[in-house]
Amino acid sequence: MGEIKVSPDYNWFRGTVPLKKIIVDDDDSKIWSLYDAGPRSIRCPLIFLPPVSGTADVFFRQILALTGWGY
Repeated sequence: MGEIKVSPDYNWFRGTVPLKKIIVDDDDSKIWSLYDAGPRSIRCPLIFLPPVSGTADVFFRQILALTGWGY
């Protein structure tokens, strides 16, 4: 991930698509971080789940490509 973090595409992605945080437990101890890049007209979203030790950043190229195609 070191090389990716300095790439222009990754920096554009992080500067353009906001990182959202959603609390998924009553005691605020479990928080999901996600990127929501699709159009609001899509009624059934495509959801990427990262591996156990990864983050949503691993999908930035897929998110950029799909957003460019209107998804």
